[in-house]
Amino acid sequence: MPNLFMIVLLIIAVAVGSFFAGRKAAPPDHATYWRSIQGVFADRPVCPPGRQVWGSENRVYHSPQRVYRAQMAPFRCYETESEADMHGFRPAM
Repeated sequence: MPNLFMIVLLIIAVAVGSFFAGRKAAPPDHATYWRSIQGVFADRPVCPPGRQVWGSENRVYHSPQRVYRAQMAPFRCYETESEADMHGFRPAM
């Protein structure tokens, strides 16, 4: 009977230990990631406050007035639309 008790305790200890070992680390404090309201793009990068023109991976930039800007993840961040044009990005339709 004592062996059965030790086996049960060992199984519980392994289960608890594996739970804590598998947990993710806390997100960085310097706000490199943010969560949107709906949880879409939960860990997407953010641009600095002064760079509000976002360039996507397919070489299209989105200014703050664009409708679909909230649905994209920024690949590059620019201060102005002309700066994005200069780097080979085109405006979103």
